[in-house]
Amino acid sequence: MFAPKFGSQAQYITLGLMMTTATISMLMSNTATTAMMIATVTPLFTQLGKDSRISKVLLLGIPAKPSIGGMGTIIGSAPNAIAVGALEGIGIKITFIEWMIIGIPVAFLLTLMFWKILVIKYEIKKENLSLDFLQNDSPLEEEYAEEDKIRKRIVLIVMATTLALWLTSQWTKIPVALRFPAYLLLH
Repeated sequence: MFAPKFGSQAQYITLGLMMTTATISMLMSNTATTAMMIATVTPLFTQLGKDSRISKVLLLGIPAKPSIGGMGTIIGSAPNAIAVGALEGIGIKITFIEWMIIGIPVAFLLTLMFWKILVIKYEIKKENLSLDFLQNDSPLEEEYAEEDKIRKRIVLIVMATTLALWLTSQWTKIPVALRFPAYLLLH
C-alpha cells in the first residue's frame, strides 16, 4: 500500500490516494480502478471504522476520482474514445497527446477542487493517521519478493509499451479509438 508515502496527515493521505486513483484511471477502466483502490484501502477502513470522517472522505473521493481522472486521456473513459471516433468520422482528428494537453490539467484541477471540498466538509485538515498497522514483516513476504518484482516489471513494460504506442499514434497510424461505430452513427 502506498499511503505511508503521503505522510501522516489525513488530508494528504486522502489527496495522495485520490491523485493516485485519478492517474491510474487515465490508463484503465473507471470501474476496475475504483474496485482496485477500494480493495487497496480496505485495511485502512477496517482500522478507522465506518463512522470515521476519513473513511467517508475516502469512500466519496476514491470512486469519484476515476470519473474525473478518466477525462485526462482518450482511453481513460469510454465516452472519450467514442467522441474521438465520432470526430474522426467527420474529419476532425484529435491525437492522444492533444487530448492529454487539455484533459490532464482539467482532471488534476478538478481532483484538487473536489479534495479541498471534502477536507473542508468533513473537517479532516488537522487529523493524523497512524499507518503502523500496515507494516507487516512476515517471512512469506520475503519468499514472494522476487516473484513480485518480476510481475511488476512485466506490468510496467506492457503499460509503457502501450502508452508509447498511444502517444505515437499520429506517427504509427495505430488508432487510439476506432471510428467504425461512429461511422455507423453518422451515416
